[in-house]
Amino acid sequence: MEWYWHPWSYASSALPNPPTSVIVTDVSADSISVSWNSGNVEPISSYVVQFRAKHPTSRNGEEVEWRETVDVLRTEFTVRGLLAFTVYELRVLAVTSIGRSLPSASVDVTTAELGQSRALPLTVYPHSHHLLFFY
Repeated sequence: MEWYWHPWSYASSALPNPPTSVIVTDVSADSISVSWNSGNVEPISSYVVQFRAKHPTSRNGEEVEWRETVDVLRTEFTVRGLLAFTVYELRVLAVTSIGRSLPSASVDVTTAELGQSRALPLTVYPHSHHLLFFY
């Protein structure tokens, strides 16, 4: 009996690569939406989105722990229940059957102020003595 090695049947035993290109796609007073690239050729089981307040005021002066959402199945996610006008740090990890990747590069984003409306795409054209606004 002869044995043949087939590269397509090889299962990687390494941890996945960290996700790349984490970008903020939307911000409100209580939520932040992010998207990212997998950063991996091998299939990913899920992702973990970690977040924390960037400049926390801890009673004992220690850094605030990362909070996380597990079992994210797509390369986009909205973190909800955040505080208004607060700087948050977010990062993403990839998960396979082998384990978790190292975290992606972090992104810093400030949530909007309470009552602040979402910006609409706005085009302004001068028209004689008036301005015309189109949205």
